[in-house]
Amino acid sequence: MKMSTEGTEVRLPSTRLRPIASADVAGVVADAAQGEPSNGIHAVVGPEVYGLDRLGELTLAVKPDGRTVVTDESAGPFAGMPDVLTGDGSAHLASTRYEEWLKQS
Repeated sequence: MKMSTEGTEVRLPSTRLRPIASADVAGVVADAAQGEPSNGIHAVVGPEVYGLDRLGELTLAVKPDGRTVVTDESAGPFAGMPDVLTGDGSAHLASTRYEEWLKQS
């Protein structure tokens, strides 16, 4: 996650996305490799939509290091991006929630 840190503040935009666990990605890739050719795109997204700033807050709640998150719509490479990182209605939803993944890692 690219972020801007100033002292004890982590500056992140509220850009919405659907984080996905690498194990879920690996499972979808394995299924696709063993299945019939799809002749197209098979989109897969995480099960929930989060703002990037909220992901930072959740991460620091589980792994505190004295920093706090400040929403800054100009911070990082995802700043100002439209909601294109959330997938559409045809995307396969992975099962692992971000909070569950954090507790496991």
